[in-house]
Amino acid sequence: MRAGSSFVCLLLAALSLHAVAAADTPPAPPARRPNIVFFLCDDLGTGDVAALGSKEIRTPNIDGLFARGTRLARHWAGNAVCAPSRCVLMTGRHPGHAVVRSNREVKPEGQAPMPAGTVTLAGLLREAGYATGGFGKWGLGAPGSASDPQACGFDEFFGYNCQRQAHSFYPDHLWDGRERVELEGKTYSADLIAERQRAFVRRHAGRPFFLYVPTTVPHLALEVPADEPSLAGYARQFAGEEPYTGGQGYVPCARPLATYAAMVTRMDREVGRLVALLGELGIADDTIFVFSSDNGATIPGVGGIDTRRMGSHGGLREWKGTPYEGGLRVPTVAVWPGRIPAGRSIDAPTGFEDWLPTLLDLAGLADRIPPGLDGASLAGPLSGRTAAAADRTLYRELTEANWQAAVDGRWKVVRRAASRNATEPLPTELYDLAADPGETTNVAAAEPDVVGRLEAILTREHVPHPDWRLPVIDGRARDGLVNASPTDGTPPAAAVPAGGGESARVAMPSPRGRQAAGREEPRRPSVLVIVSDDQRADTVHALGNPHLKTPAVDALVARGAVLSRAYCMGSMQGAVCVPSRAMMLSGRSLFHIEEQLRRSDTWPEAFGRAGYRTFLTGKWHNGPASATRCFAVGRNVFLGGMHDQLAVPVVSFTDHGEPVKAAVTGTHSSELFGGAAVEFVQSLGAEPFFAWVAFTAPHDPRQPPAGFRERFTGREPPPPANFLPEHPFDNGELG
Repeated sequence: MRAGSSFVCLLLAALSLHAVAAADTPPAPPARRPNIVFFLCDDLGTGDVAALGSKEIRTPNIDGLFARGTRLARHWAGNAVCAPSRCVLMTGRHPGHAVVRSNREVKPEGQAPMPAGTVTLAGLLREAGYATGGFGKWGLGAPGSASDPQACGFDEFFGYNCQRQAHSFYPDHLWDGRERVELEGKTYSADLIAERQRAFVRRHAGRPFFLYVPTTVPHLALEVPADEPSLAGYARQFAGEEPYTGGQGYVPCARPLATYAAMVTRMDREVGRLVALLGELGIADDTIFVFSSDNGATIPGVGGIDTRRMGSHGGLREWKGTPYEGGLRVPTVAVWPGRIPAGRSIDAPTGFEDWLPTLLDLAGLADRIPPGLDGASLAGPLSGRTAAAADRTLYRELTEANWQAAVDGRWKVVRRAASRNATEPLPTELYDLAADPGETTNVAAAEPDVVGRLEAILTREHVPHPDWRLPVIDGRARDGLVNASPTDGTPPAAAVPAGGGESARVAMPSPRGRQAAGREEPRRPSVLVIVSDDQRADTVHALGNPHLKTPAVDALVARGAVLSRAYCMGSMQGAVCVPSRAMMLSGRSLFHIEEQLRRSDTWPEAFGRAGYRTFLTGKWHNGPASATRCFAVGRNVFLGGMHDQLAVPVVSFTDHGEPVKAAVTGTHSSELFGGAAVEFVQSLGAEPFFAWVAFTAPHDPRQPPAGFRERFTGREPPPPANFLPEHPFDNGELG
């Protein structure tokens, strides 16, 4: 048997983070909407940029951006590793509310997807008329999944879909949208990707565009073309360095320090070429440039690069993957000639969640900013019209490393555990970043009131998610050791994408007292809905039929509650299938339903937004589009046209994708649908599921499974209306 998963309840709630308001009197909108170019480096530390203090690497073009724009000096990436950081950037929701909270690979290629319909920055800009292109590394959903780049609002994408594949700069394939492009493993991928992004700019120079450039540089492996002009100079600079012999999936490198520096300088040159191209096309002044990194610098020694020797962390504490500033604070600048002042620095806390509302606001699209975000528009501070909030609160958590961190103005709190699965936290750490930006001194003992206030933020901003368990707080909540509500009584809340740009909320109820040590945490129940077709109540043995054997349904009757006057409903023509199911799925009455559920929210969608795996099998006559929207997975789904219980035309789909026809096998419909449901449940781990299993029996045509009718020979009763002695649940396999 599969294990259940933890229980949480759904509620609507107000935002728990205070938004930073834009100026009361915004400037006049631009004559044309600005282009947006967002450079996102991969593992680039603050100390890897010459303008920010690097003495080892030359970055003249990136330095030019910092000279011409406003630096965000205390800018936090979305997280301390790749995928969850990018999720925050795309959705505007911090990791305690996000739908992806760690790196998690999906075989054969890709990372765990975001739910279908997740509202993203690219999607909102495309809806506003922007051309949208992404070129580099995605990492938020495999090709064809519910959140591959096309599903998330990108007209074009070229590059790596999967983070693991991006560990080689000489891959055997890349992705052009959803088409795999085969390569020979001899071409430097960053060069191919740069060519495509420049082509995108040329094609769309006459209209507003959003160009997302998530380069794979300087992430490992250590690889750069032998003809890179800067390589020889760096080889002399780092003369005598130890070669890297390879290991842990990374290729050997004869000159690791020189190669790393040359990779960054080559990437810098591509930044300059792209900026120059916009100038040649006469649109540079109509373009917002943002330059940043997805997290801090790589841990020293991994893959052969000594980032400590390079000073990649810029003097900050620790590295990628950690809750300290070296893992979270990233080099960031925003440039918009004539709109964002040059040479300025914003020293207040800001983060990746701010870019979605900020870029929409700067583009004159503030009315399209969705409700329920954790991010705040920085349009006012960037333009110089208002000051950034010095007391801003930011929150981060990383489930794969089992830690939480938050800043509240000058103060920073860290809660972490001794191991990945430990539920008992180490002593809380508190740092005064104004006096101690290197986080060298834990002042928690001297500031108990500040610790208490910031620990309440850690509790408030983390909302449990069944797919992303954080033991250091989720494990303690089950024992009543953590208050699930903040001290002001406001319940914890998380914005989870919902249909039509709305937001649902997920919250953990406050524990009622301490539970016994070792007791299992409350689990979310799974939901199994079994629907038969044209079956009267008097065809169930336990409900009074002496002739029929229905042991499985009888067991449900014995263990559950019978609703003896439950009414289905149909159309004005009578009680029939499609409208009755539409009412059940949407909760709408007869005169308000949409039979094809085109704009109706449904309970499978609500469960999906709450983190449940959703599954459909059997009869679905409410439209194929609604089937793939409402359910993540469908197997042996009957969309219509059946004239034979032994030859049901069915389709299947995964990740809300397009239905694919399946071959007719001659299997009876009850076994076909029931078997699919059993296989789905057996495939799951501990996560909760919502399954809709809709049999076509005992609807016409009246065909029992092979050998079934013989069981009633000589004693076949006169069937009730529209019923024959074949029953969807009286089946050995299904029972």
